[in-house]
Amino acid sequence: KDYRESAFSGVGAGGFGQPGWGEGLPHPTSPTPENTLAWLKHEKLDVYKLAVTVARTIAGYRFQRGDADLRDQAVRASRSVVLNIAEGCSRGGKAGQNHYRIALGSAAETCAVLDLVDLPRGTQTQDELRRIGSMLYRLSGG
Repeated sequence: KDYRESAFSGVGAGGFGQPGWGEGLPHPTSPTPENTLAWLKHEKLDVYKLAVTVARTIAGYRFQRGDADLRDQAVRASRSVVLNIAEGCSRGGKAGQNHYRIALGSAAETCAVLDLVDLPRGTQTQDELRRIGSMLYRLSGG
């Protein structure tokens, strides 16, 4: 195997001729010999892994008719949590802490949306968001 194929297998749709995550390869936060060299720091954080799981859960929820705006808000806020954790980890220092604070606000926003709708596993997802919030609070220096 070419070095790039082993280091980046499992990375995004079609990276270096490889199928994407939804095509039989593990998500990059799942350790395998092929992808451990390609990890970035944030991918090793428990808070990041849980945030990815929650964002995917929320994206898969079926909101009731008339709640499209709330679904859009929840999806965007949950994705913001993931993205700000990644950026905060890469920046470090005060700038990184600021990104963790932003991610904490987005986690709270996502949790609030779930207060407004009745979804299966909604309470469990809120518990996961609270756990994320607790970890982010510590990372933000709070």
